[in-house]
Amino acid sequence: VAMLAGAVRAFRNHYLDEILQLTDRSRLMTALDGIEAVATLLLCTAVALLHGIQGALIGCLVAAILATALAFALMARQHGPLLTVRAVFVTGAACLTMAAVLAALPKPEGFVGLIAICGAGGAAYLATYALFEFRALKQLAQDTLFRKLGS
Repeated sequence: VAMLAGAVRAFRNHYLDEILQLTDRSRLMTALDGIEAVATLLLCTAVALLHGIQGALIGCLVAAILATALAFALMARQHGPLLTVRAVFVTGAACLTMAAVLAALPKPEGFVGLIAICGAGGAAYLATYALFEFRALKQLAQDTLFRKLGS
């Protein structure tokens, strides 16, 4: 439960909050963080009194989900749809491929081994992502090339 709550928070912090920062909406980001903090304190305390530490973790998870849902709703109204089913599928497929490669490789020996394992996982992720997004990457490369040639 704690890992899931952390994952929801990380998603919001590294995806939704980044959009807010890039669109100069730091006040909204701060307000959402404050709402989540208050909700976390209230829900963790209330559910912990009923179910102990497990309840506190569930309260934290619920607060993170509610804050993320609120952020999605507010941001989608301002910026349109933020995620598509296809984007979630492609990212999920790339993550699963990376996880499979990492699980298949032996435990790394030393620093160089760790770097090699991380590199293999990253390469698997990038290769899978590129496979699904080949057309978009090709168009991006062409646009970049033409822009450089034109200037």
